[in-house]
Amino acid sequence: MKHYRRNSSGKRRLIPAAAAAALCAAAAGLAVILSGGAGCAVYMNGTELGAAASRSEANEILDSARARVSRALGYEYELSGVSVSPSLTGRRMAADELELAILNEVSEVVQMYSVYVDGEPVGSTRDGAGLEALLEGYLRRYSGPDTVSVSFRQDVQTVKEYAAANGEKTVEELDALLSPENLYSSRSLTVVTVDKVVTSEVLYHGCKLTEDPTRPAGERTVLTQGEDGEQSVTVTVTCENGLETARSEPVIQVLRAPVTERLVVGTRPADEYASRGMYIWPANGVVTCPFGYRDSWIGSSNHQGLDIGGVYGQDIVAADGGEVIFADYDGSYGYVARIRHDNGAVTWYAHCSVLCVSVGQRVSQGEKIAEMGATGLADGEHVHFEIRIDDVPQDPLNYLSW
Repeated sequence: MKHYRRNSSGKRRLIPAAAAAALCAAAAGLAVILSGGAGCAVYMNGTELGAAASRSEANEILDSARARVSRALGYEYELSGVSVSPSLTGRRMAADELELAILNEVSEVVQMYSVYVDGEPVGSTRDGAGLEALLEGYLRRYSGPDTVSVSFRQDVQTVKEYAAANGEKTVEELDALLSPENLYSSRSLTVVTVDKVVTSEVLYHGCKLTEDPTRPAGERTVLTQGEDGEQSVTVTVTCENGLETARSEPVIQVLRAPVTERLVVGTRPADEYASRGMYIWPANGVVTCPFGYRDSWIGSSNHQGLDIGGVYGQDIVAADGGEVIFADYDGSYGYVARIRHDNGAVTWYAHCSVLCVSVGQRVSQGEKIAEMGATGLADGEHVHFEIRIDDVPQDPLNYLSW
């Protein structure tokens, strides 16, 4: 196919098909421009960055970009090498996308991560991950197993934005400004932690005594065994940089109630003649012959008691309270008194010069029952003292209180 057009002479001239196509494309582009369909492009240093829907929108985008650069630099900045004219390429862009394309052409600013404290800028860095790790590290530093919440006392924000390229800081430099341990920095952060502390406490059991006048004084019977209980105590503790600033009232929960011990205690006055279950020395003196085997010309070689030497007429007392079951002369024992105690044991007091008690009489511990002598088979003034349990002689030294 061929295309024709009229020349100035009015004659027809044949033109090539390729040239005709180029002319058609140019004509179509001009038609688009004239109709406003390609939008209005922003050029920087002769390079088209993108097109807006209209000239007014392109100017608004430029004004916004200029304002952002001015904020980042801290002074009024004018974009250079910028022009707005109809787009030849028709490459339309969203407003924010076109604004970023403009900002990327400004060498004085760089897209970085800025940190703000209570709305005030502290610094910017390209290491966004390092900045986040720094702030998270502050929070973890003061957190523990009981921590239920952790935050900064200040309003801390990180923003991805364009900032002055010559003001870039390293993460280490930001740490020097923000670290909670830096007491000399006006930008140092304060970490607030709230810990929920739960402890366990023992609830000690009480004791309830019931007096029983029918029982001997001091006698006790346990009706219910006491048991300690347990409770949990929960306290909320607020700290700033690890130092406590507030503590809530404790919340107490009883986990196991204590069991009160119940006792019955006798209050009946003690019988002055009752046995106490322990034995005192029947006389003051030295042991002249112990219990057991002895090598002696007098008496049995198996000595069944304890000889306590003294002087003639010295007092002999009951080793414990009880009832006199014998008080008379008994062969080699001479004058002897025997006392049966409440536990069934029987004590013997032999070789007495005088007996001061009679059969059936109740005597108290320490009461005088005889006087020392040497009656019966004896080689000097002393008292022969025996303790018999089930009529079996025992070594008195194992029972006497010292």
